[in-house]
Amino acid sequence: MSATVGATHLFATARSLEQALKMADAQPIPQAALADFRAVVHSTQEALRQVLALHTPSTPDPAPLPHPTPPTQEQQSALKNELFTLHQLLKCADMRAVDVHANLLQRYASHTTMDLDTLNRAVNTFDFSQGAAECEKLLASLT
Repeated sequence: MSATVGATHLFATARSLEQALKMADAQPIPQAALADFRAVVHSTQEALRQVLALHTPSTPDPAPLPHPTPPTQEQQSALKNELFTLHQLLKCADMRAVDVHANLLQRYASHTTMDLDTLNRAVNTFDFSQGAAECEKLLASLT
């Protein structure tokens, strides 16, 4: 199955990019390696969508999400801290940003009226520089 969805190629490409990132102090990160990684991730995602579509029973459209509840002062402060952490990781092209982003969405998406779509797209496509820029905008909107 992993070969069917391109995961073996994803593994090899990720390993190559990881080695390039480890050597980033000595030389700039090769943009071709980042582009290759994005392309492989995208093709693997598309293959997974197709496999899942074949094996997932159709379900009715989910109910619309409730309107976000206003965040408490504590939630607002915690959101700001997590956005700052995410911003720092994205600026450094640190893959931990993906997990921090997922946790941020899980904890705060229902408690904010901020538009997170651009940030989500950037992180989901590994466009970390765009994600960092979006974090800056979001942080500025919280102050």
